[in-house]
Amino acid sequence: MAKIKFLFQHVYLVLFCVQAYQVIIDGLVIDGCDTEICRQFAANRARKQQERNQVLSKYRDRFFRSDVNHWIGDLTFQELIYQLQTRRLSAVQVLSAFIGRAVNATDEFNCVTEFVPDAMKWAIELDSLPYLKGPLHGVPFCVKDDHKIKGMDTTLGYSRNLYRPAHKTATLVKIYQDLGAVPFCKTNVPQTLVTFGSDNPIFGTTVNPLNKRLSPAGSSSGSGCIVGSKAIPFATGTDGAGSGRLPAHFNGVSSIISTPKRISVEGLQAAIPKLLGLNTVPAIFADKPSTLTTIYKALTENNIQNLNDPTTVPLPWRPQLFEEKRPLRFGYLTSMPYFPTLGDTPLVIEETKRRLEALGHTGVPFQMPDGHLLMKTFTDILFADRGQYLSSQIKDDKIASSFVVQNLGLKFPTVQRKLATVLPVTGNLELLLKIGLDSEKSAGLQETVDVARRIQKQILQQMQENNLDLLLTPVFPVPALRLDDPGNLVLALCYVVPWNLAEFPVGVIPMGIESGKNIDAVNTNGDFFLSLAKTNLQNAIGMPIGVQIVGKPFQEELILRTLQELETSK
Repeated sequence: MAKIKFLFQHVYLVLFCVQAYQVIIDGLVIDGCDTEICRQFAANRARKQQERNQVLSKYRDRFFRSDVNHWIGDLTFQELIYQLQTRRLSAVQVLSAFIGRAVNATDEFNCVTEFVPDAMKWAIELDSLPYLKGPLHGVPFCVKDDHKIKGMDTTLGYSRNLYRPAHKTATLVKIYQDLGAVPFCKTNVPQTLVTFGSDNPIFGTTVNPLNKRLSPAGSSSGSGCIVGSKAIPFATGTDGAGSGRLPAHFNGVSSIISTPKRISVEGLQAAIPKLLGLNTVPAIFADKPSTLTTIYKALTENNIQNLNDPTTVPLPWRPQLFEEKRPLRFGYLTSMPYFPTLGDTPLVIEETKRRLEALGHTGVPFQMPDGHLLMKTFTDILFADRGQYLSSQIKDDKIASSFVVQNLGLKFPTVQRKLATVLPVTGNLELLLKIGLDSEKSAGLQETVDVARRIQKQILQQMQENNLDLLLTPVFPVPALRLDDPGNLVLALCYVVPWNLAEFPVGVIPMGIESGKNIDAVNTNGDFFLSLAKTNLQNAIGMPIGVQIVGKPFQEELILRTLQELETSK
């Protein structure tokens, strides 16, 4: 029997290597196919790239005024609001300055995909009004590619989505406009949105504005980058597995994601539309927490979300929760055994804990659920359809480098992945080889979704037993990764994924800088993924380290209060 299993293992390994080689050759070297559809996709990409370059060239000539761009762009967000509310600055002046800054940032970091053609018209209309339209009157902002804007493409990095303009603008974007804000550009994303890389075959690779050799993370790559470059005070994003938090951590900015159904998602294009058990929620990226608060308050005051989208919870902004001064109790963890934090990350958590305690709050050690269980539950939900939807969207397309590894997994037929059970592998490698197998049938998916609910209950129970208001956790084991490595370190998402599974709101704030003095503090013991993270750490010296402030469902105001207290304490 042992000999049969040994033979089976070696036959499988040969099949696995042959299949892997073919997938890599098909998706990376040959770069797609030679069918009519492939040629049409390539032609559409070339056409879109040419159109984009023409717009950038025109805008460089039209909006390049460095003195004005610097003066207006260097105002704090509160000063900008004041100048617009008192009409010392017009919406056109402000928009012109930020378009110029966005063009400069895109030339440098490739963060903007397209500019909204009607943005200047909207700014002119605002200036013509005898009254202020709302609390964000005249404030320009950028939207992630997955936010639909009437007349514009929503590509998600797929060539097949080019020249298929949206017929309706996303509800959330319209709410921003009703508040007076001006959406003026769309930002880049990785192909598929299910990787935290930053490239696609249409618009190319977005790089980190603090170090162009490093990744800005994703999938809200362009939004995190453009805010991190200081070209714009805030931008929108989405988050289904860290996409609204990792870019904040990598680019040194703040962000917040909401509890599902607090903020409208109508008109935000989902990465996997029929996904069950995992909700994508809107995110906001901003230069600092006080900016986040101003925006989030405007988005939720007067029950504006539910009035525009009845599927959202009728829960307006609660000033008493934000303004209360009572001392809080927070749980904290510096690392998870499943994928330990490296370098200065655990030290930054400890320092943040001390700052919170100096503000009068009480820290209590917190124990997270098993990391392997968290990641298995997440991947089983994400790939319950065996990746069929993603495969259908990426078919005949050029494959982005950030999706090569995942595409490799999608190419393996189910029977081969089932044969992986006879391989002499365990732990993370087994998880990756058998990804999604336990949820392919409805009973398995129901069980997996139930595991996610039990994870939520386990976390809430521990918080209630310790009378905790919030949690303080790392965002990621290390600071920003090299450009090509996000696709190789999916397992390191164990710090962000739990809050998507549990449906908790989360805020991120940068609280430290990687010094490079503690790189060898953790022994990788030959672990491939941990060793790769450690290699990345050596390239991330001087990069920001963010922390997560996690709240119970619908406690966004408490998160924002805490983020602002930390901002002041710095």
